[in-house]
Amino acid sequence: MEHRLEDIKIPSFDLTGKTALITGGTKGLGYATAVAFAHFGANVAVASRNAENCARVQKELEGIGVKALGIPTDVLDQEQIDCMVAKTVDYFGKIDVLVTAAGIGSTCFAMNMDEAHWDSVLDLDLKALFFSGQAVAKQMAAQGTGGWARKRWVPTVPRKLRSSA
Repeated sequence: MEHRLEDIKIPSFDLTGKTALITGGTKGLGYATAVAFAHFGANVAVASRNAENCARVQKELEGIGVKALGIPTDVLDQEQIDCMVAKTVDYFGKIDVLVTAAGIGSTCFAMNMDEAHWDSVLDLDLKALFFSGQAVAKQMAAQGTGGWARKRWVPTVPRKLRSSA
C-alpha cells in the first residue's frame, strides 16, 4: 500500500496549560518537538549544552506566544539534570511532559565503532535518558501528573550489509 500525504490525518491537539521539558530541544527532532508543542499551546523548557542555542530557541518559542525557558544543561551530569528539573518547576510550577531527545547522531558504522565511542553513545542515549526520566518522574509523582516520551536509537549499519528483503 502506498502512503500519501493527503491520507494522513493530523489530530488536533490542545496543550494549553501543559508544560513540556525537552532535552536536546535546540536541534533536530527535539527542536521540532519543541516548536510543535508550542504551536499546540504548551509552555516549553528546552535543555541543551549550548547556552546560545537555548536562548535562541527560548526567544523563538516565545514568539509563538507561549512561555518558554532555555536551560543550558549537560544531561551527562546528575547535578545539572536535577538543576534542569528544578529550574523548570520554579519557572512553570510543574512538568507535564518529558521528551528525552538529547542523543548522539553517530555516523560511525557499528562494525567500526570502538569501545570509547560506544560508551559515549550509551552514556548519552541510555544513561542520560534514564536519569533525566528518573528526576522528572520524581517531580511528576509529587504532582500526581505527567508522562514521558523518548526518541529511538538505531545503530548505523552499512547499506551493503542490510537485507534487501
